Amino acid sequence: MDKLRILVVEDESISAMRLKKQIENHGFEVVGTVAYGQEAITLSQSTNPDLVLMDIQLKGDMTGIEAAKQIWKKQDIPIIFLTAYSDSDTMDQAKLSDPYGYIIKPYEVQQLFCNVEVAMHKHRITLELKKAQEEVAKKNKHLEITNELLAKYIDIAHHELREPICVILPYTEMLIEDCKGWIESAQLNYLEGIKKHGLQINSVIDRLTDIKKEADQPQ
Repeated sequence: MDKLRILVVEDESISAMRLKKQIENHGFEVVGTVAYGQEAITLSQSTNPDLVLMDIQLKGDMTGIEAAKQIWKKQDIPIIFLTAYSDSDTMDQAKLSDPYGYIIKPYEVQQLFCNVEVAMHKHRITLELKKAQEEVAKKNKHLEITNELLAKYIDIAHHELREPICVILPYTEMLIEDCKGWIESAQLNYLEGIKKHGLQINSVIDRLTDIKKEADQPQ
C-alpha cells in the first residue's frame, strides 16, 4: 500500500499525539492534527489528505459528524470515525455522513489500520466504479448523438430521394414499354439499367426507414 497522508481530528491533545505517533510508526504521514470541526474542514481543503480519522466529540460548536459531512461533500475523502460513543443515536447520526469506518475507543492498533486498509480499498473501488459509470454515460451520449444524426440522414434520404425515385421508376417503365420494338437493344438495356438501379435505391431507402423505426422503438 502506498504511503498515505492522513488528517487527524481529535479534541484531546494526548490522544491526538498518541494517534499521530501510531500513524507515523506505521509508515504513513500525518498532514495535521486539529481539535475543531471548522479547522478540520479548512485543513482538509488545503492539504487534501487521503483519509481523515475523525473524533465525533470535538471542541467548539461543530461536531465531528457535521465536519465529516462537509468534507465528504466538498472533497469525497474517506472518513473513519474514532469515538467513545457507541449508542445507537450517535451511530445513526454518523451514518448520515457515509463514513468508511466506525471504531469505538479504546481500540487496538491493528484494528485501526485494518480499518484504514479496508477504507482505502473501498474508496479505490468506489472511484473506479464512478469512473466506469462516467465512461458509460459518455458512450451513451455519443451513441445518442450518433442515433440523432442517423435519423436526420435517413429523413433526408427518405424525403429527398424517395420522391424523385417514385417519379423516375414509373416513367422509366413507360419508356421501356413504349420503346420496345423500335429502338436498339443496347438503348433498351440502358433503360432497363436505370430501372434496376432505381429499384435498388428504393430498396435501400426502405431498409433505412426500417432501421429508423427499429431505433425509435423503446428498449
